[in-house]
Amino acid sequence: MSPDVVEMKRHLAIGAETAVVGTRGITLVPTAIASASYPRTPDVPGVWVRGPDAAGRYSVELHIAIKASATSENLLVDSDNLRSLVWAEFRRRELAENVERVDVVVEDIDIAV
Repeated sequence: MSPDVVEMKRHLAIGAETAVVGTRGITLVPTAIASASYPRTPDVPGVWVRGPDAAGRYSVELHIAIKASATSENLLVDSDNLRSLVWAEFRRRELAENVERVDVVVEDIDIAV
């Protein structure tokens, strides 16, 4: 893997982490994915960056835990909001053109009703 690819994965993972850190009630969850060939950036557990594809673009996967007092509709909105925040951070860092997609995987939900 070329140093440029490793560096880009690192920048994307740190950008995604920055967006999550500012979101109340959401934390990144370190997760191992079977048969994944170096998709994870060691700097940011819970963020997996795959790629580049033939077009030179990456996919970013966030594994999160949600702790909130919310309804299921609010959780869906929060997930979409988180994805929007990640895209905004990538645009701010001028990385968005290098990203194919951002996926959010909810590993755990703790809801107080």
